[in-house]
Amino acid sequence: MLAGKSTPSLTVGQRTPYARFTLLNGEPVTLGDLRGKPVAVIFWASTCTHSPKTVERLNRMVAKIGKDKATFLAASLDKTEAIAEVKEMIRLRDMDNLTHAISGNAEYDEAYLALKGSELPYVLLIAADGVLVYAGGSLGAVEEYFEK
Repeated sequence: MLAGKSTPSLTVGQRTPYARFTLLNGEPVTLGDLRGKPVAVIFWASTCTHSPKTVERLNRMVAKIGKDKATFLAASLDKTEAIAEVKEMIRLRDMDNLTHAISGNAEYDEAYLALKGSELPYVLLIAADGVLVYAGGSLGAVEEYFEK
């Protein structure tokens, strides 16, 4: 949990709320823009012990699954002053199978709050119709979903 925050969780089986992300190139994208195929979102931070390793694992999974099967979005919760460092980490670790976003607002990120984030890493799996399939701290549900 970040900064002692307690947030109500999202409900599996319900449509996800509006959430806006800022991609590393500065372009905005919403979950609504991504409807039509499944979306896996992972919120992470370079300062979190487990986050970078989990993002790397998702990147490897996407290499096996295929980028065309879904949108795989890694949303960094690092602060604005760390954006260059995050970009360099992504480049050095070859995490190019994922679409990357960062707001620079840390745990106050608009999408993280809208999607009831309360831990890092925080993983969401959303069906093509925008309905939440999974929300939590594990990539296991993502793996299972795409193994079907």
